[in-house]
Amino acid sequence: MVVTQRHPHAYWPVVAAVCALGAFALTRSLDVLHEDRRLILFLAAVSIATALGRWRAGVLALLLSLLLYGIAYLPPLSALSLFDPDDGVRLGLFVTMALVIILLYASRERMQARLALSEQMLRLSLEAARMGAWSADFRTGEFWRSAGLSALVEPATQGAVSYEAFVGRIHPDDHTAFLRAVDRAIAGNTGFDIRHRLLGAKAEARWVITRVRVSFDGSGRAQRLLGVSMEDVAQG
Repeated sequence: MVVTQRHPHAYWPVVAAVCALGAFALTRSLDVLHEDRRLILFLAAVSIATALGRWRAGVLALLLSLLLYGIAYLPPLSALSLFDPDDGVRLGLFVTMALVIILLYASRERMQARLALSEQMLRLSLEAARMGAWSADFRTGEFWRSAGLSALVEPATQGAVSYEAFVGRIHPDDHTAFLRAVDRAIAGNTGFDIRHRLLGAKAEARWVITRVRVSFDGSGRAQRLLGVSMEDVAQG
């Protein structure tokens, strides 16, 4: 039997209800709170619901909060003449701030989804072209590489790879030329393309074409190297 696990976001109605009812319970238990602080509690409930259950939970929590606040703290419809205009201002500000929070979360979700899609497309493109991307930060020493570079340099392992380890995998006959090209690129504020050999896990040489660009900070100092290495299938 196949058991389907539901994503936590699938329970957004429950999340919204719990957050709104929790805020309502707090306002009732702390009945001495001023109206502004009551609405702050409901605003916090909307924020938590949005963070946990996405924008739909935030909208539902907002509606539930308005309903509960209206039942508990506003005059009934039959007594609209008793309605305080200040309450209307407070509710208007509450709704506006709640909608801003929901829209900000929704915008962030869209950006994250687009970023994830872009990363997937980049990974697919690199794999299809038999390419590996990498970057080396001169300030922190951090070295990032894509899975494609790991396949080119060390196909037998998925362990950590440093810039020094990557350079160390360059064939001894091409090692000096590569480092000189890096120095010229840094001095000339430019990049370079170079054909060289990389040594695999079993010391077999693979011809690759590497394109490198140098990134500089505001003071003109070299900040990081950005590189793409592609296997030269014609040479191989």
